[in-house]
Amino acid sequence: MFKAHTSLVSGLAAKLMASVLIGGILLTSLPAFAQGPAISTQALAQVIPPLPIAPDQVLSGVIPGLPDGYMIIEGDIQVPITEFERRYQASQGFAQDSAPEGTYETNLWPNGNVPYEFDANVTTANRAAMQTAMQQWQNAAKVQFTQCANNTCSGDFVHIQNNTVNNSAVGRRGGQQNINIVSWENTWIMAHELGHALGLEHEQNRANRDSFVTIDWANVCKAGDTSCSGGFCLNSSNQRIDCDLNFRIETTALTYGAYDFDSVMHYRRAEFGRILTDGTVLDSITVKAPYDTQWQDAIGQRTHLSAGDKNVMGCLYPRANWRWTSTITLPTINGACQFPYGTIGAGVTNTPVGGTLWIEPGYYAEPGTYSKAMTLFAPNGLVTIGR
Repeated sequence: MFKAHTSLVSGLAAKLMASVLIGGILLTSLPAFAQGPAISTQALAQVIPPLPIAPDQVLSGVIPGLPDGYMIIEGDIQVPITEFERRYQASQGFAQDSAPEGTYETNLWPNGNVPYEFDANVTTANRAAMQTAMQQWQNAAKVQFTQCANNTCSGDFVHIQNNTVNNSAVGRRGGQQNINIVSWENTWIMAHELGHALGLEHEQNRANRDSFVTIDWANVCKAGDTSCSGGFCLNSSNQRIDCDLNFRIETTALTYGAYDFDSVMHYRRAEFGRILTDGTVLDSITVKAPYDTQWQDAIGQRTHLSAGDKNVMGCLYPRANWRWTSTITLPTINGACQFPYGTIGAGVTNTPVGGTLWIEPGYYAEPGTYSKAMTLFAPNGLVTIGR
């Protein structure tokens, strides 16, 4: 859901600061959102901003503060350049992706423990602010950010540093992986980047997103546009490209729960949107009916973790006394979120006293008396238990 920016008006990584995805996003001095005609690339060719473009205006491309061989995509996600090339070629029709699957990855941190260290350029106040953001995820699931002894890590760990943008890799990548932050004043922009580091993609890139939102491709910034909702999209060779790539559905991720318009990992409505000569920012995302009235103006919030954010993190990093059950029969079952028990009875039997049984939506024909003390939790819809 759960794959941010700062600078000008972007809602992503540093762009996020204006507060992603995964997004963002508080807006600071953005023109009113509106629909409008496409801009002529030919007419604007003579005023396209020259290269190089400042790092805080790069929505995809190679910028300072990333590991060697990495670049950012989607405004705030760090990926190896080879991964960008694969995705970009696929988006141009040169290759085919496997079937899309969703919004979280499986390269997780063992036992939810994330070792971290701060760069020397992070002030005491900003370290405390980041630790407040860490606590939000720790409250939701079995996640523990552990500062390394003497603030010096080895092995697989997160290195948190001050920068002119916000970005992170998705999940555990091995060795040192950087989280770059400029928006120290916003707990939820930092939580967004931490969500990426824990394995979350941007919400609107999940497999079923087209049932809930429409990507207005004509309104997504193109290579020839003079402005792109706070920044520009570049390839690994520092050449301008269309920003369409940043709305591609993730092909390797999985999902848990319903589409979450309220997710802290969702883009705002005009992410990577084109800007008309009169200053109008075009919507790149349109929420479909009947959800539009409630959510069109609200997507991309950076003020809280949604219920769905907490639930998906619980699925990825469950506490020791949590179990799951579902009406869907799977060949492998062990009570985990991905391999739930098939009956209420099995769930109750295998949930420790005082634990929580997460029950997926459906009808369970299981009359009986259950006397074990536990919490029954139905996070994703109606559950009926009866004859």
